[in-house]
Order: sequence, then structure tokens, then C-alpha cells
Amino acid sequence: MSGSYSGGAYGTETNVMIFPTSKEARLSGGLICPADLPKAGALVDVKDVGTRTAKVVESRPAVQSALYGQSAGGAAQPLPSALGSPGCELVVQYRDDGTTDTISAARAPPSELDEFVDTWCLPAYLLANLLAFGGERRFSSTKREYEQLLEEHKAQREQVSAAGRPPSGRYWGASGEDDKGDQAIRVTLQFRGDGRLDGHGNDAADGPYMVTGGSWMPLSETHVQVAWREEYDEGFTSICIGTVEIATGQLDARFASSRDVSGTFKLSPKPKVF
Repeated sequence: MSGSYSGGAYGTETNVMIFPTSKEARLSGGLICPADLPKAGALVDVKDVGTRTAKVVESRPAVQSALYGQSAGGAAQPLPSALGSPGCELVVQYRDDGTTDTISAARAPPSELDEFVDTWCLPAYLLANLLAFGGERRFSSTKREYEQLLEEHKAQREQVSAAGRPPSGRYWGASGEDDKGDQAIRVTLQFRGDGRLDGHGNDAADGPYMVTGGSWMPLSETHVQVAWREEYDEGFTSICIGTVEIATGQLDARFASSRDVSGTFKLSPKPKVF
């Protein structure tokens, strides 16, 4: 799970202000908006009357101009409903009945001690662990997430037939990788009518590969979730998880490989002029 969030649309349950810093929030009894909001497809626990598990459909970070304004202290002022929400919201779909909701992702600020540990002590600890085990852990964690998504997709397979799907064909794009090995991507993806996803591709540096064990599943009326493996001719594997906009084919995803490399990539259908 990515975390627990308060149920209900933003601003309907509380008029507590959101502040740009933990210090201001502690002094004023307010909230902060986490920088690491869960991404589309992540599972979260929503606390309302009891606790319900939901899948994130859309993540809306705080809107800086609306949230912080021009106040001297930088504090967020409660906005009248006519001005709309300052963000810091999640649009979620509950797993028990399929209904959707917009919930606040604002949280209480950490204590001064916790903030000190997070700022000064924890990074050093994490760095040591990442140097030794980071890549392996990322790959193992992403692989477990991929396997869980395949099970979820399989259980909801009947939803695929009535859903729109992205265009099959050649996709072009590029990656951003944590070893600075960013590269161009050329891949052919086939979105099958039964929810399967397969294909083949060629990365500028890593060479050719096959797209195997792929699956796609509707997230909303406009987006689907995708997950697949890439089996490279050089003998390593990458796990890819992301979302695709149905109308345009715009694909945003992250990956982790058995070579201890991870990162993100963006793909779009091959331009017709080429």
C-alpha cells in the first residue's frame, strides 16, 4: 500500500489550512501536501467509516498559485468553493464496489524529531543500502508489483471487452535512467482484445527484446494501466508498469531491470510523417 488517506472530497470534511512547510503547519495546527503522492495504479487505504482499499486513478498535487498565493508567510488560505480546490487530492476507485471518489491527500506534518531524522540520518542510511542492494531491491519489488497487477487484471478481465483500448502499432520515445544511460526507444505494441499485451522492440543502447507477459486494464474512461516484461537478447529482463491515454496513445511508465538499473520512459505512436 502507498499509505492511508482521509475519505471524502477535499474541503468537505475540514477547513484546516495546508501549509508549504512542516514548520508552519506545526505552528498553526495545519496540514502539508506530501511531495510523493501515489501515482495512478497504486493501491491506498482510505479511512472514512472504517477502512477501504482503493486504486488511484489520478493524482493531483497542490496547485502552488492557488494554494500559497502571495501571503508573506507563504501559508495556504482556505479557498471558497467557488474558486475550486487547491489540489493535493487523489481520484480513487474503490475495489469493493467500483465506485470512484475524490479524497484529500493532505497529511499532518512530521514532528521536529522525525523531520530531523528524515533530513539528516535517514538519507545516509538509505544511501548505504542503495549502494549495496538498491538495484536488486527495486527489481524484486517491481517484479512483485507486476505479478500482483497480473492477478488483478485477470480477476477483472470481463471489463476489457466493453472498454476502449489504445492503438496498437509502433511507438517511439526515450528513457530516463538512473545510471545516466538514457536512450531512444522503438517498440511495437499489440493491445489484444482479451486484455493481453505483447510486442517487440529495440533500445538504442541495450538492443532488441521481446515484450512478453503483458496485460492492460481500464483505469478510467480515458486511461488504461499496462504492465509487461521485456526479455532482452543480451540476457537480462526489465519489468515495465505504466498508464496509457486511450485517445492519443501517450504512454508514461517506469521500469526496473535485472541489471540493477531503473528509471522512467515516455512513448507515443510513431509520427505519421516518418
